[in-house]
Amino acid sequence: MPPPEASDHEGTEPGEGDPEARGSYGIMQLVQNPSKDTLGEAATLTGISEERLKTDRARNIRGGAALLVKIQGDAKPKDLNEWYAAVAEYGDGPLYAEQVYEVLKKGASAKASAGEKVTLEAQEGVEPQQTLTAQAASQTADYSGATWYGASSYNYTAANRPSSNPINKIIHVIQGSWSSAINAFQNSSHQASAHYTVRSSNGFIGQSVREKDIAWHAGNWPYN
Repeated sequence: MPPPEASDHEGTEPGEGDPEARGSYGIMQLVQNPSKDTLGEAATLTGISEERLKTDRARNIRGGAALLVKIQGDAKPKDLNEWYAAVAEYGDGPLYAEQVYEVLKKGASAKASAGEKVTLEAQEGVEPQQTLTAQAASQTADYSGATWYGASSYNYTAANRPSSNPINKIIHVIQGSWSSAINAFQNSSHQASAHYTVRSSNGFIGQSVREKDIAWHAGNWPYN
């Protein structure tokens, strides 16, 4: 569990939080910022304080589970595949759900910082829906090592920069998950994008904007 201050969004007083931070907390990425408050909603659903949800691992997981159950509604199917839509809504898009279901299908194992080993057995019968995989395969990325996930045309400027122009690399850190960034770039109201996004866990690269076009990544036109 990272400390809450590592993710705090800019507060009401000068010097509070980070204006670039998403305001997402714990394993379940409970969010609290001016546009979203799943942290507060989880506190209401569970009766656990926001502070405990931010700092206590077990309670953070319980808060995320409560949110997922609320999204799912009255039906609580035993078939995990029937929770796909709720998982997609929890993670702000189907790309998040695809990643979750890939892990459920294959299983996973990792060591926590305190030395505990956490293992998830492969879940029989679980299948990603593959809709995004098919979409990605329909277009080729500029860089051969990347997979194409096109951003909304409202989130970048179409251009035609000559291939001989040198590219000055500007690298940002994602405040949130890899899939949350790809989903945000595909959301027409987000007004931001980047050319490439690298997944930290395995180096997988998604391309959202053509290299000849201008991504809106810097909030500053000359830098873009």
